[in-house]
Amino acid sequence: MSEFRWCKFSAIDQYLLQTIYRLRQKVFIIEQQSLYPDIDGLDENSWHLLLHINKKLVGYLRIRSCHDEIKIERVVLEKEHRGQEWGVKLMRRALQKCSHIDPVRKKKITLTAQVMIQHFYQRIGFESVGDSFDDAGIEHIKMEYHGS
Repeated sequence: MSEFRWCKFSAIDQYLLQTIYRLRQKVFIIEQQSLYPDIDGLDENSWHLLLHINKKLVGYLRIRSCHDEIKIERVVLEKEHRGQEWGVKLMRRALQKCSHIDPVRKKKITLTAQVMIQHFYQRIGFESVGDSFDDAGIEHIKMEYHGS
């Protein structure tokens, strides 16, 4: 049984917050061996999308509305759930939320993708912008949503 749930930071209790941080740490810091300041103080002003399968948090992302863009960040999925379309489902829900945040599409929808998986985001309608860059030891590229 799967459940997707949006919440603001104020609705996240201490247990759930620790669970989110553990998932992000497990994938980004341990699995991908990328040392970076994950707890960056930006969670407080973000929307958080949680994916639970059998009551276990297995997927997550956050969305922040900035000056001229809406940023999709911290997209993460447990290893055993990759390749099963859960990532696509997360991203589709993120794009729906972006359209609710900015219904007239004045803001760009952006993300920074790891270069090795930018094809995943291209499938959904994102296009690469500019050159790749190193972010905590992993090559990333900025991408903008142009529709699928």
